[in-house]
Amino acid sequence: MNKIYPLFFAVILATVLFSCEENNVTAKQYHDEVYNSVDTVVKYIFVLDNDLRAKSKQSETSYNRLLELTNDNIKFVEDKGAYESKDDKMQKASLEILRYYKTYTEKDFKAALGIVKKDSNTMTDENQVLDIINQFYDGESKYLDVFKKESYDFGDRYKIYKAPKSKKN
Repeated sequence: MNKIYPLFFAVILATVLFSCEENNVTAKQYHDEVYNSVDTVVKYIFVLDNDLRAKSKQSETSYNRLLELTNDNIKFVEDKGAYESKDDKMQKASLEILRYYKTYTEKDFKAALGIVKKDSNTMTDENQVLDIINQFYDGESKYLDVFKKESYDFGDRYKIYKAPKSKKN
């Protein structure tokens, strides 16, 4: 009978430890997928930014792709839900910045696109496009700061970052 208790305790301990490790993998996967949904949109913002500044014929294609990607990623993060149906801080932060991107794209970047698509642009037009782009980055910073903080906090809460193992020489 005395041998059963230590064995039972060992099985319970192993189960708990395995469950914790499994939770970390799931938390990392959740974090990475939500983080990437924002990061992917940011990459297309840079593409649109460059196309608008260069008055490129690709501006409209970049605009449409950015809007499509933003809408898809908003839906993805909404469908992803809160982590383990209880921790919604990462989800909320990502949705806030993605919705900022969508709103700004639909209104302000669309206006910049209209200016760029004109046959000829004056210096005033070019400055207006630059103002729209610069105002975007100014507005983005508050959402991006919150998102980055929550990304870090999420990783800290679920201990998804591991220090690299040092190699012994």
